[in-house]
Amino acid sequence: MQDVATIKIKLENLKPFSGVIYDESGVSRRIEGNPFYVPQDYLPAAEDSGSKVDDKPSEAVSSLRRLHASIEAEGLLTPILVRPAKSWNPEEYEILSGYRRKRVCEELAKTNPDYQEIPAIVLDCDDDTASAIITSSNVQRQALSLLDKIKSCGRMYRAMTHRGKASQNGEGYTAQVVSKVTGINARKVIRYAALIGLPEEMLELVGNKVKNSTGELRLSITAGVTLSGVEERKLAVINGVLMEDKDSVITIKQATELKKFCTEHADITESEVKSHISLIPSKIGEAKTKKLRFALNSEKIRSYCPEMSKADIEELIYKLLEKWRKRENRKQEKNERQRQAQ
Repeated sequence: MQDVATIKIKLENLKPFSGVIYDESGVSRRIEGNPFYVPQDYLPAAEDSGSKVDDKPSEAVSSLRRLHASIEAEGLLTPILVRPAKSWNPEEYEILSGYRRKRVCEELAKTNPDYQEIPAIVLDCDDDTASAIITSSNVQRQALSLLDKIKSCGRMYRAMTHRGKASQNGEGYTAQVVSKVTGINARKVIRYAALIGLPEEMLELVGNKVKNSTGELRLSITAGVTLSGVEERKLAVINGVLMEDKDSVITIKQATELKKFCTEHADITESEVKSHISLIPSKIGEAKTKKLRFALNSEKIRSYCPEMSKADIEELIYKLLEKWRKRENRKQEKNERQRQAQ
């Protein structure tokens, strides 16, 4: 697997991306320059300059000002993502992700020379892989919901696995690259990519952590990943059942059994799906029965009753526990009478 290195790069050696990117429809177009809008004059004008300060800055300007304040206070914590530039200068790099961070560091470098070099992750990739990264590079800088993270990471991963070097180097390399871009664990990236195979409505259940009327999670990430390997037409049947009954739940165990059933049968029906999942919600506040498991020292027990059988010993334990419970009840009743008499 190719290493993903981090180095310090001078601002003057960071160049705009020059290559081909693909839109959501898969149509390619050549890009010469920054593919994203980054305001150049985003800071408020000085009060004594005579310039009017904008009363209602755009979201792009407001976002960049917040980023400026953050980097100024804490430094650049997240490296930008670059690839070697196709030029005669080996120190030049093209920006794949981080145009806003570079712009802020350019401004800060005017008064602080420490920002003249910034950390960058270097990725030696072709246009296809770069395109997949660029089109999904907003994942890192936005406070996305779980559903948005699943969609963004999953689609980026899938796009990369079908293009260029990423497809040649395998899923581990691809997950590592997506992880570097988004800041999301590589194992999660692979799981998110699997979830993209679910019908949109099932993906909504997973991504929004939808619960039924009694607070049970209807479909977890693990259960969703398990079902993602089921054929599309069978997933449609499962999805139909879930959408029909808003209290239905598919646990991890049920998802595993349902996937096995789908593998063993050419076709499945709604009634067969219903037999594998929970359609009746548990009552609110109903305690789940848990088995109490503990081990007794057999030698110590045998020293107390050497001639008794296992069944007799068990019966004796129950009798002693019952005797203890009655004694405790009497003690509590006595304490209650004393409390009332005071």
